[in-house]
Amino acid sequence: MSEDQSDAVVAQQVAQRALAKCVYVERRLDALDADIGRCKDAVAELEGRIDD
Repeated sequence: MSEDQSDAVVAQQVAQRALAKCVYVERRLDALDADIGRCKDAVAELEGRIDD
């Protein structure tokens, strides 16, 4: 394998790891967004109870 081919393989591996990290972060953001939605719902419910 030439040095250029070796560099290309390493670059591809780095790109694959970066993509995997991006997918992980996107999933975590989606989960956090869902958590925020549940918190907002809980606050609205509590505010409704206070008003009653």
